[in-house]
Amino acid sequence: MQSVVFLGGKSVAQVVAGWHDARKREMAWLKTPRGGLIPAALEREFCSCGIDWKVLQGSARTLRHTHVAQSFGANIGLSLPSIMDYASVARALQHGVTHWHVATVDDLGKVRGYVSFVPTAKFRELASRDNDSISALNAGCKDKVELNRRMREQGLVRLRVTPMPGFRYLPGVGLFVRKPE
Repeated sequence: MQSVVFLGGKSVAQVVAGWHDARKREMAWLKTPRGGLIPAALEREFCSCGIDWKVLQGSARTLRHTHVAQSFGANIGLSLPSIMDYASVARALQHGVTHWHVATVDDLGKVRGYVSFVPTAKFRELASRDNDSISALNAGCKDKVELNRRMREQGLVRLRVTPMPGFRYLPGVGLFVRKPE
């Protein structure tokens, strides 16, 4: 069992900013009801992060996960959940996780914003069949913007976008960008 890393009054953005390779590899934590974070990442890579399902325990119900951005111009939908994220959510539901947050981390290691999503009862029913049912939702989607539009239109997830101060969200491209000065 991993130890809990308490935030000590810091925001998740501050914790991410202090992590030595946050801008190079994806990260994941389980958030406890008292504000602590349990590291839950396995096999951290630039564009993926495995989840250590053994740490999903007790009353913790929220997973925090990052998407890494090296160049925002070429990453359509970067800030949005991917089909791999949704497949992970389907598995996380079996462990009692009910909320998922994706933080976009820029090349300076700073959080630009969060996309939070909650799977609906319809998603849970689909996920209870098998992961292939979730993966099939990606068929015919040209990018993550289209995938997430489909997920919302079919009533499978509720999404909320929260830009950090100084940033705004571009819904047509699924990215957080710096506000013009």
